[in-house]
Amino acid sequence: MQIDPSISGISLTVIQSALVPASVATVTVAEQTFTLQNVAAGDRGFLIPPNVAPTAGVAPTQWRCTTAGSLIAAFVNPTAGGVVPITGATNQYSIVKFSGLTI
Repeated sequence: MQIDPSISGISLTVIQSALVPASVATVTVAEQTFTLQNVAAGDRGFLIPPNVAPTAGVAPTQWRCTTAGSLIAAFVNPTAGGVVPITGATNQYSIVKFSGLTI
């Protein structure tokens, strides 16, 4: 099923940003907050990691925004030890943003 954004009021935006996540503890989903322009309260979406070899055992999931300019991203780590997600200024995450979507 395709949704016509001009009819539904839904917009899709992709933002590139060099997020620098901290270590994610063992067997958990941890939320981390990042400063990011172009996000507003109520926005949400998902993260696509950089196109480099992934960090074994940890992955970004979704994100949400409760305050303008503040992205809260979730990372899952099902392994037996703490893991740091892909990080660094040269590793750009793709942040897919949905606006006007009500579930």
